[in-house]
Amino acid sequence: MPVQGAKNQGPGNLSAGLLSLIPFLVVLVSWLIWRQQLPDQLTTQWSGSEPTTEQPTFVVVIVCLGVTLIAGLIALISGFAPVNESDSARPFLIGGMISGIVTGAWFVLASLGLAGESAIGRPVGWGLLALLAAGFGFLPFFVAHRAITDESARGIAKSST
Repeated sequence: MPVQGAKNQGPGNLSAGLLSLIPFLVVLVSWLIWRQQLPDQLTTQWSGSEPTTEQPTFVVVIVCLGVTLIAGLIALISGFAPVNESDSARPFLIGGMISGIVTGAWFVLASLGLAGESAIGRPVGWGLLALLAAGFGFLPFFVAHRAITDESARGIAKSST
């Protein structure tokens, strides 16, 4: 029995939820392709033009895979829960933006690691790429259908008869 006043999730939520898992797959596939060429340590922080912090590559990979998987799964699962808010696509936007930022950061760190010694110095402009990757969140957001209230669905059914 439907929750009184709750909104039904649209059929586009499955597609949007699956799209939310794309960043996880992109990080996984790119790591599988590059794992032999990546160094053991990836620079993760700079002070001016000098690298200051390095992390083991496997830690960076695990964190990026974990965040993108969790954000994608939360978006996918929340797409099937009845909600009382006017916009059921919000979890897709937030999850997609988080996954996009982490995927962009992964590509920045991995690219600099692949470039090796020639990439010494601060990665000017790379941070912008990571932030632009947040725009990925709009893809599942727009694919997700807006929720339809039980009352409006009954109203549509009555008006068509």
